[in-house]
Amino acid sequence: MTAPITVDVSGSVSLACTDPDAGDTIAIEIVALSLTGVSGPIVGPVTGPVPLVPDLNHNGSGGSFAYQATDTALTVSNTATATIDVSPVNDAPVLAGLPSSLTLVVGASSSTTLDDKVSDVETAPVDIDWIATTSNPLVATATISPTRELIIDTWAEGNATIQVRATDGGDPDGCGTPSPACVTSQNATHPIAVTVSAAPPSGPRDLKEGAIDTLTPFAGESRRIRKAISLVQKSLEPRLWDDDLHLDTRHGHKVFDRERAAVRQLMHLLKENFDDDDRHRRNEVSAEALGASQAAIDALVAADRVLTQTALDDAAAAEVQDPKRQRQVDRELARAQDDLNRRDSEQADNDFDDAIKKYKSAWRHAQKAIKEAAREPRKPRGRDRRRGRDRDDDGSSDDDG
Repeated sequence: MTAPITVDVSGSVSLACTDPDAGDTIAIEIVALSLTGVSGPIVGPVTGPVPLVPDLNHNGSGGSFAYQATDTALTVSNTATATIDVSPVNDAPVLAGLPSSLTLVVGASSSTTLDDKVSDVETAPVDIDWIATTSNPLVATATISPTRELIIDTWAEGNATIQVRATDGGDPDGCGTPSPACVTSQNATHPIAVTVSAAPPSGPRDLKEGAIDTLTPFAGESRRIRKAISLVQKSLEPRLWDDDLHLDTRHGHKVFDRERAAVRQLMHLLKENFDDDDRHRRNEVSAEALGASQAAIDALVAADRVLTQTALDDAAAAEVQDPKRQRQVDRELARAQDDLNRRDSEQADNDFDDAIKKYKSAWRHAQKAIKEAAREPRKPRGRDRRRGRDRDDDGSSDDDG
């Protein structure tokens, strides 16, 4: 006979015996043991169901024991065997030690080893299958390295949830096709709430070079990314700059033009790869490439804002040489500030290319204000100088009189 029990669950078995003599009292006795990973049966008389207690996590064969029956005439039966079968039950992996939340700045990465974050009864940590997904690939993405590290990369300000899933190999580990002797795999999941904030302020050239570095690993995925990189590189030409914070007054406007064209390329890429609900990609461009594109857009817009604000601050601090020019200086400053305010509104609506256009306009008005402030008062013409001298002479005569 077979005595079935389940892993980690105690059970019992009633030993079967029949006697052709009606009314005979039968005594059953266990006469031999051959147990594997199971305790409970003992050699000697049996007075009820035989207890069966599997060892912790043991499954498969539990061995066997032999028993006999004796009737009132002391007639001994044949020897029967009870075979114990312990059915497997797969224990799910247990995750512990992973963070529930992370706060990172744009462009930062986080790396966490996983082998020490999981335990499983049947499957060793090195044999666990891992998957990591993200709710918002434009903000943060997650990958599992060959050495079982969770790597989170950030691309833009915002929030994302990283879902980490560990799947074991079943019970017994790696047993394959589910069957009575092979219980299917189980998994455990853990969410990580990721908040991505703006990176510390950087100079405009640093921001532009950072945008190039962010895009370069994905240049092979899209012609638009390659074009954007080329345009940003052209905006860094030395002849367009006076120093790291100031553009050349004659040619500096080209920096805005080239960056606006680069942002347009990246915005087209994002639009081409998302449906209206921003959830389903249309073309074969990786989520990481899209995240890098958005991060580059943010960096370029931030760089242009620094350039424009610097020019506006310089204009506001400029000393007006000719009081008659003060009204014109104030007018240009007001126009620059108005363009800057309108740009902030457009960026909030994700109209990045038009925002850069407003930056360019604000920068030009600031340059005009600086130019007007530097103008010297006009010197009087010859006739005016003589008239002035006559007035001085007359005044002197009156005083002497």
